Amino acid sequence: MPQLNLVAWLSSWLCWHLSFLWASRRIANFTQIVTLPFMALGYIVMALIVVFLNLDKVPASFGLIFSDAIFTAQAGVFGQAIGGGVKRWV
Repeated sequence: MPQLNLVAWLSSWLCWHLSFLWASRRIANFTQIVTLPFMALGYIVMALIVVFLNLDKVPASFGLIFSDAIFTAQAGVFGQAIGGGVKRWV
């Protein structure tokens, strides 16, 4: 009799896992086809709303980005010069 319980348990375990895999594939396909494009569209629309609500701050933001990028590049060149001098000294 214990053998029958093991067979019943294994068959129910196998059926459950196969149905779970089948259901998860269906959910993944539905999400990929239907949900994901709407989520991406919603994300883009929300980002554009935020940009348009703060349109007066956009030029200052770009100015800050470029000034920080130039400062970082200058600091990198300065750091490389110091590193090269230390390598020559050591």
